[in-house]
Amino acid sequence: MLARLRDRLTYANVVATLALFLALGGASYAAARIGSASIINNSVRTQDLRNNDIRSRDIRNRTITNADILTNTVTGRQVRESSLSKVPDADRLDGADGASYRVGCPSGTQRHGGGCIETTARGPATFDAAARTCGTAGRRLPNPDELGSFSEEPGIDVAGEYSAARQGTNADVVSEGPGHNSLPAGTARAFRCLAPLSN
Repeated sequence: MLARLRDRLTYANVVATLALFLALGGASYAAARIGSASIINNSVRTQDLRNNDIRSRDIRNRTITNADILTNTVTGRQVRESSLSKVPDADRLDGADGASYRVGCPSGTQRHGGGCIETTARGPATFDAAARTCGTAGRRLPNPDELGSFSEEPGIDVAGEYSAARQGTNADVVSEGPGHNSLPAGTARAFRCLAPLSN
């Protein structure tokens, strides 16, 4: 067997085997011996890094800056809202104080339903004159249901006042609670106006 091995032992075989051992040993040496000090600063480029292989632990804390983040790429899901501070001037809108934007009722009215009804009835007038008076003031006559339910409020006395309902020559007059009847629109009756909610 040695004789056969000796016959096959050539210079080329010896060199090839030696090269194989050197190559394997060199790779092991490189893996064990090459570190940060062996790499020239600023020489590793993007294409030398494996995609999706950099992890959070590989990045030093508090080193990513605003300039490193592409504009309009961070969304609300990535932001912890409790960490945000109050926006400067957040309690103002176009320079006006936030309290001025809270809805309320003008003086002499009381909030009821979706509006503000005058707490005191106005003097008698025909239906058309009453509707015109309210319209001129930026208000309107309340509809029968609004006026009827408003009459149930403490301290409110509705006694046969015009509502916004009209059919032909007659108009609805509302008394306390749900009571209402129809009278000629030319009759002079007390009325009150409904103002919209305002700032």
